[in-house]
Amino acid sequence: MSTNPFTINAIEGPLYDAELAGHHAHFAQSSLYRDWQKERGLTVERFVIKEHEAPVLFFQIITAPLVGNKNQLHIPHGPVFLTNAPSANLIREFKKQLISIAKVRQAVFVRFNPDLKYQNLFTKHFYFTPSAIKHSVLTQPRFEWVMDIGQDIANIFDSLPKDTRYSIRTAEKRGAETKIITENFLDHLDNFYQLLDETAKRNHFHLHPKSYYEKILSETEKSHTGFLVVTSFNNEPLVINLVVVFGGTALHVFGGSSSDYRDKLPSYLAHWTGINEAKKRFATKYSFGGVSTANDKKESWADLTNFKKNFPGTEADFGPSYDLPIRRLWYYLYIFRKLIRH
Repeated sequence: MSTNPFTINAIEGPLYDAELAGHHAHFAQSSLYRDWQKERGLTVERFVIKEHEAPVLFFQIITAPLVGNKNQLHIPHGPVFLTNAPSANLIREFKKQLISIAKVRQAVFVRFNPDLKYQNLFTKHFYFTPSAIKHSVLTQPRFEWVMDIGQDIANIFDSLPKDTRYSIRTAEKRGAETKIITENFLDHLDNFYQLLDETAKRNHFHLHPKSYYEKILSETEKSHTGFLVVTSFNNEPLVINLVVVFGGTALHVFGGSSSDYRDKLPSYLAHWTGINEAKKRFATKYSFGGVSTANDKKESWADLTNFKKNFPGTEADFGPSYDLPIRRLWYYLYIFRKLIRH
C-alpha cells in the first residue's frame, strides 16, 4: 500500500522569501505583504507543500470576513511552484489541503490566481471566478505595466519616448527636486497620506485609514526592502511614491500626487528617479502597478493607465482567478448578491 508522498507545513516569519524571490514570485506572496495585511486586521498564513520532503509548492493565504461568522480565503498571485515540473497529483493535493484549511476557517470559498503559464493544470479542478464578481478589496490587479530596466541606465533613458524624456528634463529645469528616502519614513506620513487622498479623490477610488499606511511605512522601513521617492518644488512635496523590491522587480505599490504645480511634471521625474534607485538595488524590472485594459476595464484607472504607458513596457498578465466553492449555497448567494449590486 503506497503512502502519500505529500506533506504540508505552516511557515512563520520570512522563511521561504529567498526561494520565492528566486522563482520570481509576486510581492503579494512575500512576508512583508503578509505583515501589511495583518495590520488591516486580517489573518494571514503561509504554507509549503513538500513531495518526498522536497518543497514543491508555496502559498500565502488571507482569511477575511464575508458575512456573519463566515469567511472568504484569498491567495493573491499564488500559489507559487517551487518545482519546474508540477504534477497533476500536486494540484490534487493542493485542492485537498485548501478544502481542509477552508473548513476549519469557516470559509465559503477560496480564491486564487496562479501564474498564467500553469493555467491548464488548474482548469480541471477549479472554477474560473465569474467576471461580474472578480473585483473585491482583496483582489490584486490582473494586469501591471512592467518596464525592463536590465540594461544600462543611459540606454534606458534613450529608449524612453521623446515626450517622456522631455517631461523628465523639463521637471528638472523647472525646479522640481527629488530625494530617495530610506529611513525615518514616518516623517513623511502626513504628506504621503495627503497626496494619496488627493489622488484618490481625483481618480475616484477609496483609501484605507491613515493608520494602515502608517503601519505600511513602518514595516517597510524595518524590512529594508523599500524606499520612498519624494519630489518637491520649493520644499512643497508634489509626489511621494512607495516602491518595494522583491524577486528582481521594483514595484510601485502606492503613490500620491498633488494637483498643484502640474506644469512642473513632477510625476515623470519621480518615476525616473525610482527607476534609477531600483537599478542600484539590482532590480531588472520596474512595475508601475495595476493598469486597466480593453478586456478588464477600470474607468477610475484610465488616466493613471495612460500616464504609466508613457513609459515603455509591456502588460504583465498574471492570469485569471479561480474559485473553489466550499459552501455552495452560500457561494451562489454571494454571487447573486454581487450581481444585483453590479
